[in-house]
Amino acid sequence: MEMKHHSILRKPEFFCLLGVAFFLPMLEAPKNLFLTAYVALWFVRCFREGSYGGRWRIVDTVIAALWLSGLIGANFAGIHGAEWKGFGDVSRYLLLLWCLSRSGYGKTQWLKLSVVLVASCLLTLGYGAWALYSGTTGRPHLELNSVGHVNHTGTYLAILCAILLSLLLTFWPSWSWGSRGLTVIAFLLVFSGLLTGASRGAIGAFLLVPLMLGVAWIPKSKRPLQVMVVSLLGFVVIGIAGNLGVVEKQRGYIERNDPLSHRDTIWRRAMVIADIYPVFGAGMGNFAKVSDEAIAEQVNKNGQEYESARYLGHAHAHSLYFNTLAERGWVGSGVFFASLLACLWMLISKRPKAADEAYVWAAWGASLASWVVIMASGLFNTSFHHEMALLAVMPFGAWVSMTCRAEAHPLAA
Repeated sequence: MEMKHHSILRKPEFFCLLGVAFFLPMLEAPKNLFLTAYVALWFVRCFREGSYGGRWRIVDTVIAALWLSGLIGANFAGIHGAEWKGFGDVSRYLLLLWCLSRSGYGKTQWLKLSVVLVASCLLTLGYGAWALYSGTTGRPHLELNSVGHVNHTGTYLAILCAILLSLLLTFWPSWSWGSRGLTVIAFLLVFSGLLTGASRGAIGAFLLVPLMLGVAWIPKSKRPLQVMVVSLLGFVVIGIAGNLGVVEKQRGYIERNDPLSHRDTIWRRAMVIADIYPVFGAGMGNFAKVSDEAIAEQVNKNGQEYESARYLGHAHAHSLYFNTLAERGWVGSGVFFASLLACLWMLISKRPKAADEAYVWAAWGASLASWVVIMASGLFNTSFHHEMALLAVMPFGAWVSMTCRAEAHPLAA
């Protein structure tokens, strides 16, 4: 069905989406208000137009499977506490992805969204730097106000760096020197924030992105890969020789014989929780609610001797993989990771052709890079929830929307 674009609701709808992007790392209440207004306007507009974005697609199956598994998991959670709040977070980013993937926005709108995401991050990063160095707020690390914890902030910044890098690779040949310079400056500022936070998982995850994008760009040109390899080698040499914060941090942990910063003990606890609640898990957000007594009982039941220092408690498992297994069980985690692999399969199987439009390449590259950041940083942090998830689904939703629009209207791409 041909998408209609006459509805007067499209402008306020898109304005609310820009509001979500602007307040995403900044303030909680305005972000939620704009998101609610965006979704409401989207549904009303689609109802008026008589179209909700076309036929059922693979991405819709992925969204439905994740949502249903979250609903069932929350209902049958082993512990009752924060599981419905966790389900609400899942519903929020899935609903945003669904609306974006069926939005039918034009390429200019997607570029505006990217600009607002970058601008809001730079503003919030500036406030975070002031809060850190002035000492007035007592924050020990560089944090984005609404994103919070240094590791979560690091993952958010790594995703945004990935988006910026994809934009640079795509539009460098066609942009003016002024546009190139502004984008490079924005990238360096965001990357500096990433380095200042010294989140090892986030920085390590982002360092995979240049190589991955360089390889992905080979059908268009081999030069990006060459530039990326040289740049990465230079960064590693400078980082080690200059003893950057993240290098110094890791050296300190190695000297204390604790390279994982106690994560191994937290992961061990997560596996025990998965033993206690194997099917649907303890419930999203309920990791900390599993008592030491329950852990000790399960460890002894498994024929092992319980030592508290080997099963440290924490608010979460400090790993997307272990945390998902503990909180969603084998059923929920199976659906979750199968869905993420399905998204990767979509990105690989529908990879743009060399002659495809630059905007499609930019969205595709940003989506693939965001996927890499989420999965790689997820080894050591919980990397796919709240602001991080909302940010990550934006380029993916843009790519799905542009791809489906191009397939339906080849001349409109």
